[in-house]
Amino acid sequence: MLVLSIVSIILLSSLYHKLIYITFDEEGAKVAGINVKLINYIFALLVGATISVSIRIMGILVMSSMIALPVAAALQLNKGFKDTLLLSLFFGFVDIILGLILSYYINCAPGGTIALVSVFVLIFTIIFKRFLVR
Repeated sequence: MLVLSIVSIILLSSLYHKLIYITFDEEGAKVAGINVKLINYIFALLVGATISVSIRIMGILVMSSMIALPVAAALQLNKGFKDTLLLSLFFGFVDIILGLILSYYINCAPGGTIALVSVFVLIFTIIFKRFLVR
């Protein structure tokens, strides 16, 4: 897991600008000389490896909630790509820590508790966004 984390950080750091270019204008990235197919394959392999390692460690319920909910919560705050990426990492970390602490004190399974905390964080960010807009 540590090796995968280090490889992920190195690849995302080195391909960051190309990933943003591909995300917003794939055809323009091709014209600019970026090997879009290769970067998409690398990104897909990285995501697949991370998911397969994480499922063995955390379980399918927690993994599926950790893929979608922290990103959805970060997207509610309407920040740029980099800030959304960092916020989703932060929300995922908060979800796991709060879920583990809460599951210890209420004597519940940690997987379900982490998933519920993720849902509550998403709901909180939606409510927070609504009050901020007014």
